[in-house]
Amino acid sequence: EIFKNTTVSVQYTMFRGVDLSRTRNANLSAPVTTTLTVYDGTTATSLPTTTTFTFQRFSNPRPLTSFQRISLFESSAKSQYHGLTFEFNKRFADRWQFNTSYTISNAKDDKPDQTSVVPGGGDDAKIAENQFDLTGEYGRSDLDVRHRFIFSAVYETGTFKHSENKVVRALLSDYVFTGILVAQSGTAYSALVSGDPNADGITSTDRVPGTLRNQYSTPAAYIVDLRAGRIIRFGERYRLSLFAEGFNIFNRSNIATVNNTLYATLSATAGPPALPLRLGPAAANFGTPRTFISGSPSFSFNSSYNREF
Repeated sequence: EIFKNTTVSVQYTMFRGVDLSRTRNANLSAPVTTTLTVYDGTTATSLPTTTTFTFQRFSNPRPLTSFQRISLFESSAKSQYHGLTFEFNKRFADRWQFNTSYTISNAKDDKPDQTSVVPGGGDDAKIAENQFDLTGEYGRSDLDVRHRFIFSAVYETGTFKHSENKVVRALLSDYVFTGILVAQSGTAYSALVSGDPNADGITSTDRVPGTLRNQYSTPAAYIVDLRAGRIIRFGERYRLSLFAEGFNIFNRSNIATVNNTLYATLSATAGPPALPLRLGPAAANFGTPRTFISGSPSFSFNSSYNREF
């Protein structure tokens, strides 16, 4: 406590996870190094460019030919989190209070997730890119938010005492104002190649060779919510509370996800001329907004290590 009703605190948090569960396809043959050329278009008359990428491509048939995928649930993943949080808070006194917190953190893992149970659906994105070699997965976590700042405040006007007029006192008494500001770094995403270039049967996890998992970030998010209320008293026992709320009052376009497909795998095409398996040109919309954050933080006073929007 640095002065009356006001405190400053510093908190360091470290989490280390070992033997975490993950889902892996155990029905894959050994991968074969395969080079794909980038073409300048998507038609049969497209011309090859000088850009090539090398993939570890799993060949057919599968070891157990009667099955396409065999999900193995194993404890082979790891994670690590470091976070330093600073808080500056004032307890409710003299009709007002505020909470302020800032967290700088770093979260890394090798994509642990044991909930991939629906092949071909959204669960596929939870699986590692190369399920035979997991070393390339360790890096920035999907949940990593490097910087997060929260400021929230409450102010109650109480009874207006600067007039003897009962009507004026009634009109200017018992207002409540609250607000919350959240500012945080963007979320992580990878540069992907669509069309399953490594032929493991999963189309949503193949990264552009030479890029790292979660190498890129969406833009930072800034959200301001305000709430104004009035308490109308009826005698000593009853009161009516009326509130108006505004979420993201500055109407900022806070991006939740972006278009993260940089290249597309194109199937082999019969001639003339015959084209082998290849990649189409780089997508012009890579990194552009796809979805936006809908809604804002609640008016509870969350510490900055609470990562929910």
